[in-house]
Parts: sequence; C-alpha cells; structure tokens
Amino acid sequence: MNATTLIKKIPFELPKSIIQKVESTSTLSDKLTLIRNWVHTNPDINHEKRLEWHKPILAISKKEKLLDIQAASLTNIAKIQDRLGQFDKSLRSIKQAQNIFTELSSNDSKYINNLIISYCDQAVTLRLQNHLVEALSVLHEGYQLFKKNGPSSDRTQIILFSDLGTIYKQLTDYPAALNAFDESLALIKKSKNRKEFIENEILCHINLGNVFRDSEKMNDASKEYTKAIRLLDENKDYRQFYIITHINLGQTLVDLKNFK
Repeated sequence: MNATTLIKKIPFELPKSIIQKVESTSTLSDKLTLIRNWVHTNPDINHEKRLEWHKPILAISKKEKLLDIQAASLTNIAKIQDRLGQFDKSLRSIKQAQNIFTELSSNDSKYINNLIISYCDQAVTLRLQNHLVEALSVLHEGYQLFKKNGPSSDRTQIILFSDLGTIYKQLTDYPAALNAFDESLALIKKSKNRKEFIENEILCHINLGNVFRDSEKMNDASKEYTKAIRLLDENKDYRQFYIITHINLGQTLVDLKNFK
C-alpha cells in the first residue's frame, strides 16, 4: 500500500510533517507506526478521540496481516481504555496483544520482551481495579517468562522489577518492594543507555522514598527523595514528578522535625 492510498484510508487529517515522513518511508509497517505514534502522543486531542483514531490503524494492520503493528495498536488502545476507566475492555485488548506476541515469539525470540511487557500492562490494569493479588500473580507469570527465556532487554527487566516493587508496596511487603526497586535501579545504572531510562530512575528513587516513608524509616526516605530531586534538577521535563517529590520530601522533613 503506497502512501497516497494509506493517507486516504485514514479518516482524520494528518499534519504535513507526518505526511512527508509517511511518503518517505518504504514499508507499510513503518508508515503505520509513524501514524500510530503521532496519534498516541498528540497533546491536542482527548482520550476519546485518541481511541477512535487508533481504530482505523488497527483495522488496516488486521487486513494487511501485520501482526506486530496490530499488537502495538492493541497495547496503545489498552492504555487509553485504562485512562477512561474501561478496564474490562482494556484487559480484552491486552489479552489479544498477548496472543499475538505469543505467536510471534514462537518464531522470533525478540518478541518475548513484548510478551513480558504485556503482562506488566495487564498487572497495571488489575492494580487500577485494586485487584492486587491477581496483579502480582500476572507479574510472576512475566517473571517466569523472563527466567525461562534468559536475559531480556534492559527496558523489559527495568519495567518488570519496578512494577513488582509497586505491587509489593501496595501489599505492604516492604522488604520485597525494596528489593524489586533496588534491582530495577541497579539495572538502570549498569545500562549502556542510562539516559534512556532517566524517568525510570527518578521513579525508582521516589518509590524507594515512599516505601521507606511507609515503613517509618524517615531518614532513608529523605535521602531517596533528595536523590530524585537532584536528577529532576538536571532533567527539566518532569515537572509533575518535581512537585510530588518536593511535597513528599517536605512532609518527611516535618516528621523529622527538620523545619528549615
């Protein structure tokens, strides 16, 4: 399918910059990926419209039997359905993506990473419904895949351990939560692409601070929040985290009676 035909099949207007990229891209998979990424990150549309705009991309990928693009679209759709509170629909979308990644990974092991991440996505949806034990069980399935199939990508392991830490914290298993966040942080620090994981690193320190705070280890919590703020001072794109971390640190210092 050439660029002109594809653009005609898309029932919404694409900006000129995206059209130019689509026209200069050779494969249909890459063209659809460009459009899908633009839809998913477009700050000028709401979640309802974003969801609707993903559907024609999914339909084209199904018709053209582009399984990896189809699974990627389903994954994006599930995230939007989570934001809209459509949790049952989200779980169905994730399950469809998991089935595709299972099929793809039988021929190409690189898709094991996508399959593990899909378990993380499923756990997030369950956690949003407060189904914490079920969410932990799903993450353990992902962890078993990781153990069975050997080393996964840095990104996969970092996300998996971070998500495990989040669930353990909510289940008040603080030692397990600390171990999981520390594991994720260690992987980030060893990574050759550490800058790629700066957001994950910031979140790890915030989450470690939260675990220490919940377990009444205020000095340790203060140190982790301070580490997060140092990273945020160097990376100005995460203002929401910057605000949250300052509030958490301020509350912790009050508990420590460090009123300055």
